[in-house]
Amino acid sequence: VLHILDERERAILSLRFPLTDETPPTLEQIGKKFKVTRERIRQIQNVALKKLRAALEALPQDGDQPSRDDSE
Repeated sequence: VLHILDERERAILSLRFPLTDETPPTLEQIGKKFKVTRERIRQIQNVALKKLRAALEALPQDGDQPSRDDSE
C-alpha cells in the first residue's frame, strides 16, 4: 500500500512512525531536514495518512470475496 505515497511522504511517515524503539524526531526536526516548517510536515503527514486510509478502505474485506470452497 505504501507505493501510493510519493518518496517524501514515505520518508516523513517512516521518520514520524519508526518501526524500531527509537524516539521519533519532532515535526520541527523533520522540517529542518526537509527545509520546510513543522506545520508543512504535519500537513504532508496528514495527507499521506489520508491516502493510506483510503487505500486500505478500498481493499476487499475478508467477507467480501468468496472462499475457494464457496466458489465450487
